[in-house]
Amino acid sequence: MSVATRSEELEAAAYRRSARLTGPQGPIPLSPALWLLLAVVWGCAAHGHVLPVEPGVTFAAHEEHDGLVIDKMEGGEPAFLGPPGWFHRPGSPTFVLRVRDSGDVGIWILSPGAVVTRSWPTEGSISEHVEPKWENHSIRLTLHPAAGTPLETDVFARVASQDGASTLSRLDVLSIDLRGTYQAALRGADGVAVGWLRVSVGTSDRGHVIFTAVLPRAVDESLAAATAAALSTEVDWIEQHVHGVSRKPMQRP
Repeated sequence: MSVATRSEELEAAAYRRSARLTGPQGPIPLSPALWLLLAVVWGCAAHGHVLPVEPGVTFAAHEEHDGLVIDKMEGGEPAFLGPPGWFHRPGSPTFVLRVRDSGDVGIWILSPGAVVTRSWPTEGSISEHVEPKWENHSIRLTLHPAAGTPLETDVFARVASQDGASTLSRLDVLSIDLRGTYQAALRGADGVAVGWLRVSVGTSDRGHVIFTAVLPRAVDESLAAATAAALSTEVDWIEQHVHGVSRKPMQRP
């Protein structure tokens, strides 16, 4: 069963209730004025700092505060992937990506590496998702665009001339240093590389986790953000379970 099918079954009921808050006397309707106020408050809080981007990449992002700053998106614009608001209502997404022309996108983190997207706050079906699998404890990601065939990464291999584990791995060897830069090719259904993704962990004072990529046109801003969130949750899982590192992660509610 695919991630999309499983997530539909697990979240359908909660998602249908997502347009209301629950109070002592039952559901409290959210008025248009309150929605506007929450949107303004969220917009004021989403003040991530955009970082310079190396030439040639089509997507770049980094963790900051409680979310993810998108520094560059080919065909898009800098944005902030952050909490949906001060009140986490039943069925609400883990994060919301503000997209100027096409409306907000909710991003639900189901488990490490598993992420689904929907329009938000309007009800809708899953439009795109990221599905993980592990090869000898090393993660691969399958990206499911809204249109077109799925795309799959290789395992994330450490960039040459760096010490530590050869791949971004869950292998429970405490002496392995996770810090470093890892890169994976992104391949189409025919196995031909159509781009690449890179994640750097603990290598810069500009952010603990930094993402860069060259992505095909089928991967839009919401799927790119979901992919970065998926990688972030995997890094967090490794640091918590293997290295005992405690930080404020991107995680499911």
